Amino acid sequence: MLAYAELADELQKKKDLQVWLTSCLAMDNATRIFDAIVKSEVDSALSAEKRITTARMRAESAVLEVDVQAKRQGVEGIPELEWATCDSIEKLNVWLQSNDIIVREKRLHVLDGEVLAALPDWGIEFTDSWKAWSQAASTALLTAHVTEAIVSMQDRVLSSHQGDNGGVCPTCGSLHGDWRGHLQAEAKRLRHAQLAALGLKGLVRERSAKLLGPLKTCLLVLPSGYDASVTEFGNLIAEVERSNTGDDLDIDLLLAIGNLSRWVQGPEAKSIFSSALEASGLQHQWRCNRWDAVAPFVATFRSEIEAAAKAGTLKKARTKWNGHLAKIRSQRSASLQAVVSPAVSTLLGDVGISVSTIDITKSESRLELVDSKGRVVELAHLSAGQRNALILSPVIATAESGFFGFYILDDPVHAFDDFRVDKLAAMLAQLGRRKALILTTHDARFVSYLRVHAPLEFSVLATHRDGDGRMTLTATKDAPAELIQFAEDLAGDLEKVAAVQGRSEVIALLRMALDEAFEQLALRHFARRPAAEAKQDRAYFDQAMMTGDRKKALRDFMADSETQLATFTSAWQVVSVSAKRWSQAVHSTHLVPDAGQLPVEIAIAGQAVDILRGIRW
Repeated sequence: MLAYAELADELQKKKDLQVWLTSCLAMDNATRIFDAIVKSEVDSALSAEKRITTARMRAESAVLEVDVQAKRQGVEGIPELEWATCDSIEKLNVWLQSNDIIVREKRLHVLDGEVLAALPDWGIEFTDSWKAWSQAASTALLTAHVTEAIVSMQDRVLSSHQGDNGGVCPTCGSLHGDWRGHLQAEAKRLRHAQLAALGLKGLVRERSAKLLGPLKTCLLVLPSGYDASVTEFGNLIAEVERSNTGDDLDIDLLLAIGNLSRWVQGPEAKSIFSSALEASGLQHQWRCNRWDAVAPFVATFRSEIEAAAKAGTLKKARTKWNGHLAKIRSQRSASLQAVVSPAVSTLLGDVGISVSTIDITKSESRLELVDSKGRVVELAHLSAGQRNALILSPVIATAESGFFGFYILDDPVHAFDDFRVDKLAAMLAQLGRRKALILTTHDARFVSYLRVHAPLEFSVLATHRDGDGRMTLTATKDAPAELIQFAEDLAGDLEKVAAVQGRSEVIALLRMALDEAFEQLALRHFARRPAAEAKQDRAYFDQAMMTGDRKKALRDFMADSETQLATFTSAWQVVSVSAKRWSQAVHSTHLVPDAGQLPVEIAIAGQAVDILRGIRW
């Protein structure tokens, strides 16, 4: 359904018209749609390929990190993962199986080989630190507060101008000539004891992370009944935990930690650590971690490979398609031009405008116009009516081959002159023989011309809207039929009145009906002629003022149409005598038929008009 009154006003620019024509005529729409679909499919396949590639790169990096960590933890014999190019899920599954990459359940407790290897060193460090603190503390049997006070006193004496204090040492109260040296030596000894205590406290506080944690994990992973030495091992751990009183330098705690530290340095610990590492499943854990590293890639591959596998085929298809596309578009342009050019020439023939080019490319569709001298005609040079005709021409020309079952045209003669109304009506009449048309208009000229050219089954409905908004449709007749109906109605009114004037009016109506039928026949003839010839024939017909002269002109027009001429002759044979009497009755009232003869005259006029109405080309 197309409302051309609005389109003619909106499509002012050449580009707007070309865009509209492309859309309206589906010019290149099939190729554009196919191209868009192929592009979408290719883009989708390439995106799937990219997602698979990205997932693989991330998996490769993750596998490297897993392998490095496993080697650091003590896993031996780790083979480098060889990545294969897979183009199907079947090949992926083969690759996974050949590399023993499968889903595995992780174990809760895992030992770190590096951490266990560091335990003997931690034990040596603790033993040495405890020994150093014990030696320092044995020569500084003072409380922590007193020790801090003496060290602080030394610092203050050094920064003051203290005298010789009468030769009395402020540290011990004895007579001492060099009490400053004595204070400095005592402070140094006490500071050494302080640092030894701090170092030992630091080791005691990290016992859980560095010592107890790994050893407890060993107990958890070792199989039950492993060895009697495990019992001793467990007792040592329990002793450390029982000795935790909150004092980092508690002697019982230090003894317990010392015993455990000496044990981790012994041969039994080494054997147990080795068994615990094996039992903790580092190899199993490494394979679990490898699967975790590869799993996102596997999931992406399985979900995307179907689309990605199409990429190569689609790219080849698009390459071949693009190779044929120019040829297809060229053929489409030529076929459209062959169909559209005659329609444009018909509707714009009076101004000599025709189509010079219809060119469909990948980026645009062009329709170029020229005048009779071959000069390019710009859209801005056309009037509103001519622009409307240009818009209508391709639509009507391609309607028969279109896929619509019917067409609705709203006021298609907007801004048309009589020439274009006539030509459009003739074109639509031909189209209406093969396609269902619904036309709406306020233009009486259009209705008249449609009655002239349209098939006999064509009907005109008048619309009326009442006060409540209800619409009614009423069938109407063409001009000859309406005039004959008027004559029949008037004759009925005159049955009881012997008035000559009334009977003359009936005869005048019949003569007018015959003239209207001749006019319609002439218009159908003009529509089949080129514009220049139609103009000449129009002038010739207009000069024929009498019915007989018009009859002669019509016979001349049909000289090349044997069938139409024979039909016209039969119609004239029906009405010739009455037509002569009707013409003479204008000047001689005694020749006006009486009331009883009027129905016969009306029937003759109706028969002749029906025959004339059937003359078509």
